[in-house]
Amino acid sequence: MEMAKIKENIDNGLEEKLKRFEAIMGYSLSDKTKFEYIKIARALIEGNLPVRSKSRYVQAKSVAKKLREHGIAYIDIPKWQKRGDSRNLEYIQRKLISEGDFMEILQKLPDTPKGKELNLAMRIAFYSGLRLHEVLKLTNKNIKIDDHIIIKITGKGRKFRTTYLPKDMSDEIKKFRGFTISYEYTRTTIARSSKRAGIAISFHALRHSFLTGLVNKGIPLPQVQKIAGHSNITTTAIYLHFSDEVDANLERLGY
Repeated sequence: MEMAKIKENIDNGLEEKLKRFEAIMGYSLSDKTKFEYIKIARALIEGNLPVRSKSRYVQAKSVAKKLREHGIAYIDIPKWQKRGDSRNLEYIQRKLISEGDFMEILQKLPDTPKGKELNLAMRIAFYSGLRLHEVLKLTNKNIKIDDHIIIKITGKGRKFRTTYLPKDMSDEIKKFRGFTISYEYTRTTIARSSKRAGIAISFHALRHSFLTGLVNKGIPLPQVQKIAGHSNITTTAIYLHFSDEVDANLERLGY
């Protein structure tokens, strides 16, 4: 992960500050640990924060505290964002999947009743943006077929929201009553099938790809937020990094 810029309020004299920091470190620390701490201190004083892992982040917090307590430097450490955080742009970008790759993975699913259920579950997620637990608890009571295929659910955080499916799924959805497949079957089968297709994904990648597609096609961000079920629009805004600003609506998407 790239080095994240942080604020700092110090004067010049980097080497002098590092010498002062080295002097306050305990003798119980190994030479290797001291070396690592000095590297972190140098990065912090220069205005960078190593955030490759949570353990390194914790070390940086500890070093920043010592620098502050001894009046060497005053560092403002931002809040930790875990690797899987939806606000992490690099993480989301790695999770995107094209429709062509998606179809290829579907072809690798088992040709069994459970495999066919999973096929439908994955298509619902890819074309509606629902999370795994939201898809698996769906029943025909959540779905209304009118001019559009409308899904109404109570999702994460007990938030009620509405999303849609493409019209060409109408005949199949009319027969839908609910899923019997488990979380474990879903995860393990997707892992095996995507590996066979040479395209490693998780179920959640389907949601990321759907939301990115909405933004790319010009759906206004507040509307994407409602469809996604995000509490904060700043979470939704991460998808703007993949978008081109064009006018669009549900009809253009085929919904």
